Amino acid sequence: MGKIRFFLLVSLILAAAWTDQIMPHQAPVPALNPQLTAVLASFDATPLNIQPQRRAELDALAEWAANEWLRHGAVDLTFIGTRNSRSSQLAQWWATAATAHFGLEGIHAYSGGTEATVFHAETVAALRRAGFVVAEEGTGATPVYRVRWSDEGAGAPGFSKRYTDPVNPATGFAAVMTCSDADEGCPVVVGAAARFVLPHACDGASLDAAAGDDQCRQIGHEMHYLMGRVADWVAAN
Repeated sequence: MGKIRFFLLVSLILAAAWTDQIMPHQAPVPALNPQLTAVLASFDATPLNIQPQRRAELDALAEWAANEWLRHGAVDLTFIGTRNSRSSQLAQWWATAATAHFGLEGIHAYSGGTEATVFHAETVAALRRAGFVVAEEGTGATPVYRVRWSDEGAGAPGFSKRYTDPVNPATGFAAVMTCSDADEGCPVVVGAAARFVLPHACDGASLDAAAGDDQCRQIGHEMHYLMGRVADWVAAN
């Protein structure tokens, strides 16, 4: 009996170790700051009315991301606009906040453009009004900001760049086209493992503060929906 118990114990330990190797975990991630926590909670309470075609694209992206997460424990999403000035930036930071909201450790959001310009001032302002802490780290032709969504972490740099910039993943990522101009102007995204299209008003469009806040909230709500679907898919599989 002693030998049988010993072998059973060893088998259980080896099985647990093997499971740890092949199954990722939803490890704790830094908590959102209070304002963003409230905004994401409001998204929980108010389901987003999404057109069927757009919902299908979000669901397809969620399924791809969930499957990658289950296989590898990590997922890279690169949101690509024309100038990496507005919509792609908003998608990056809201996706990052939504992963924290749903506790999805290992999902990383990036952004880039088919060209580099500037992180638009009105987009920066809209993110601040939504609850992100955005501090300018240096002035120049292309200002760099430090974007923070949690009181616990250092945040990450935010600036306009091409999607091929070294700060972004070079291979294996999902290319998420956030502008129809970028989608048409960039038929091949080098290094992408998958491609999805979620166009918003293109970066060159003129937006006042109210329109900027509307776009910010719309993209935030969609990223909340996206990560919620990822969490659902992971839980079901």
